[in-house]
Amino acid sequence: MSGTGARLNIFPTRMALTTMKTKLKGAQTGHSLLKRKSEALTKRFRSIVQKIDEAKRKMGKVMQTASFSLAEVTYIAGDISYQVQESVKSAQFRVRTKQENVSGVMLPTFESYLEGGNAFELTGLGRGGQQVQKSKETYIKAVEALVELASLQTAFVILDEVIKVTNRRVNAIEHVIIPKIENTIKYIISELDEQDREEFFRLKKVQGKKKKDQQIAEKERQIKAGESVSIPQDGIEIDDAYEEVFSLFTEGRPLEWQHNRAVIQNKDYVEVLIDDNINVKISQNQSLLSVRGSTGTVLWDSSILLTKFMNDHRTWLNLSIEKTKILELGSGCGLAGISLVPLVNLMALTDQANVLSHLWKNVKRNLNEDYSKVIVTELSWGKEIDKEILQHHWDFVIASDCIYNEFIIDDFVKTLTKICLYGINLYPTIVIIALELRSDTVHLEFLEKMNEFVMWRLPNSMYRREFNRGYVIYIAWLKNLKV
Repeated sequence: MSGTGARLNIFPTRMALTTMKTKLKGAQTGHSLLKRKSEALTKRFRSIVQKIDEAKRKMGKVMQTASFSLAEVTYIAGDISYQVQESVKSAQFRVRTKQENVSGVMLPTFESYLEGGNAFELTGLGRGGQQVQKSKETYIKAVEALVELASLQTAFVILDEVIKVTNRRVNAIEHVIIPKIENTIKYIISELDEQDREEFFRLKKVQGKKKKDQQIAEKERQIKAGESVSIPQDGIEIDDAYEEVFSLFTEGRPLEWQHNRAVIQNKDYVEVLIDDNINVKISQNQSLLSVRGSTGTVLWDSSILLTKFMNDHRTWLNLSIEKTKILELGSGCGLAGISLVPLVNLMALTDQANVLSHLWKNVKRNLNEDYSKVIVTELSWGKEIDKEILQHHWDFVIASDCIYNEFIIDDFVKTLTKICLYGINLYPTIVIIALELRSDTVHLEFLEKMNEFVMWRLPNSMYRREFNRGYVIYIAWLKNLKV
């Protein structure tokens, strides 16, 4: 097991590491405070020791003087004790206590004072009066010295005990608690590092196994969709959504990635050159972007990626003007659908109702009033699908940049699933989705929601060079279908 020395019995997690670091900081702060307290108390303790020594010396001298003065009184006036007892009703010399705070320790302080008159001022009037008064004053000084010594001695005893306790705490924190917490932190860090290494090794093993399985398995996987569409050998099947997102957003997205680098959205009119033979004229309307949920009246990078991909790989996709039917979800400006009309038998462009007039405008601009192979209709995700859509079995359903926040994913996938289920007994519908790598959390939720589909990520070698990094194209079909 990792870690050496005494440590706390704790399960190694990042939360535990944070907790231990907080405890270590608290222990170090406590040690510093107690250390300063011990130093302050020790300084006061030494001062009191010095004062006690001086007070004892003073006490010895005062008591000596007082004893001599009492002897003088006895010699001159005789025994006056009975006179004092008869005259004194209450004590004139009194003591009161106060408390002094020294670094959080309350030390009692004794203070003497005189109260009332002189009850035996006539004592010794006949003889020895001067000696009696002198003896009284001397004994007052002696008692004052005794009170001072008692105060110092009490503070000495209290401080001695408190300093011992404080030093024990300082030593315990310094030599037991802090080393134990530090050893625990070292243990947690070593265990977390080991877990990271194990996870990395596991991922490498999984990737190696997948690569080996792909090499051993069939070189091409075909889906029955009219004529076959083969998955490229270097395509990647999506088995683990977390692993896919980790791979894409740590390796597939460049640091210099810029949003919308392939489009100019502030122009009202643009021409998009797909290839030497296809040039699509698109009008854009930025004013509709302010309408909530409307993003389709301007071009986005993924729409250009999908358009060029579909046209570049028309042979691989087996597009046919005799029988291929394609439905596009979230057509927006209609770039992809318009470019595919000459290549297929039927092309359906769909979007929200408030975008359709703008979509029709672009269709009319490019198709010269030949709309026999085009359907433009409303299709709001998560709502009822138009019968005009469901009366056809679609070979392909395509979409670009339709996954940009988590709130639309569920409705999008439900609509996609419903379309793919219709006419499933004939042959499966192929789904092609182009995405820009924006948010890892949104991307992860999308992949998890697509759990009813077999999904493959197409290799970057199939994209145009300008879309090699920061973008992805998935091809998918419903599960439990023949491959």
